[in-house]
Amino acid sequence: MDDVVFEMVKIYRPKRYDWMRFKITHENPLTFHHLVKESDGGKKTIDNGALLTQLAHRYLNQIEQDSYPIYLEINRVLKDINKSGSRPSEEHKVLIERLLRKYESMYDSKLRQRIKRTRYDSSVLLPCSSGKLVFSPENIRKTMQQRGVDPQVTKVTHHHKYGNNGKTYKKRYKK
Repeated sequence: MDDVVFEMVKIYRPKRYDWMRFKITHENPLTFHHLVKESDGGKKTIDNGALLTQLAHRYLNQIEQDSYPIYLEINRVLKDINKSGSRPSEEHKVLIERLLRKYESMYDSKLRQRIKRTRYDSSVLLPCSSGKLVFSPENIRKTMQQRGVDPQVTKVTHHHKYGNNGKTYKKRYKK
């Protein structure tokens, strides 16, 4: 952890989640997000930063590529959190959640394709898949938050097992 992130941790005292509500784990540590990009003259200072985990940071970068207006709105909320000098308020959490859901609903098919190219251990997916599609973007985001799995790093492996004249179908996911 670099000095600026360390100082921000002392100021904002995150407990278990970063500012976008991704879970902080050993595999998913906190990183520094520039609120004003370095390319636009933004410096790595406390007043120009947001505390995001690695996965949240990657997710936000993907949102920036897919939907710049939603990225700008999320960045605005992160700036408000920074100015407050404390952890995200309930209002901030609701705004970020709403923006993430909006993004996920707009880019559902694109996210599904990206996710389907990914390989998961079934023990990672099962806790999040109660009553929902395994490959729903919201489910995958929750999985990423809970377990620190990065869907852009690994490849998906499907194993199909047909029996009873093709009437049964089994998918297995393995690491």
